[in-house]
Amino acid sequence: DQSARVQAVLDQSATRLKAVRVQAALRAAVELRRTTERIAAEIPPEKQAEFYRVIARRYERLGLRPPSTPAKAP
Repeated sequence: DQSARVQAVLDQSATRLKAVRVQAALRAAVELRRTTERIAAEIPPEKQAEFYRVIARRYERLGLRPPSTPAKAP
């Protein structure tokens, strides 16, 4: 009986910890995208393509969809 109660507490904790990890990962991804946008805004247009290539590899290593390179103005 005690073992079952302890297991139930552990199961509940595992569920909550998973939710915390998911939320933290989402928040980290949002921050990473904001930072990428801020850096891209500071880089001259002729260097942005290379910047996005480097960033894309980093996003992929993290299992995230990389940002697309902004379209050039006509």
